Amino acid sequence: MWTILFFLLFIILFTLFFRGLNSLISKLGGKSIHQLFIDSEFIVENHKVPLRWKNKWELKMKNPKKQTHYQIQAKQWSLDQLAGMIKYFETSNLVEEDARSHLLDKLNAVFSEWQNKNWKEIIP
Repeated sequence: MWTILFFLLFIILFTLFFRGLNSLISKLGGKSIHQLFIDSEFIVENHKVPLRWKNKWELKMKNPKKQTHYQIQAKQWSLDQLAGMIKYFETSNLVEEDARSHLLDKLNAVFSEWQNKNWKEIIP
């Protein structure tokens, strides 16, 4: 009798744990997708790196001896982020086809533009 009760209690706790975990993962995923849309809007409007990306490198850039090295790394990292963003929007179901082609054209133009500029030219 006790074995059955412990088994049922285990199943209930197990189910509640995974429902909570699923809810947490959904919220985190939603935030990252929302941030992706915000960043893409900023890039298309300004042709600059989003402030969030710039702030990631700002502390490292304060070292004058390695500033050039970090600027090169930051630019490459930003190009990688933009390439990932382009890849996401190519396959996303969250964007309509007309808007997708327009957005991809703009993002690809910015990508080409950033390749020919240095870090200081692409930060806001």
